[in-house]
Amino acid sequence: MLFCFLKNLLSPQLYLGMYPEMCFTEQPVKEAIKTFRKNLKEVTNTIKSRNEGLTFDYGYLSPDKIPNSVAV
Repeated sequence: MLFCFLKNLLSPQLYLGMYPEMCFTEQPVKEAIKTFRKNLKEVTNTIKSRNEGLTFDYGYLSPDKIPNSVAV
């Protein structure tokens, strides 16, 4: 149990749109992931630009802060 906790604590965090390269090898899937990442980047930039004038920025739903998966 302690090992699993420490493993999750020390492993790098993957955020929305980040996948290990070995997971997907087919070209159509790689292209879809590339498009998905581009769209996520646009959403992130939109959120960052909206937050520029705010006293307290709201970045909770920014794709660069959303974990790719949740371990329960």
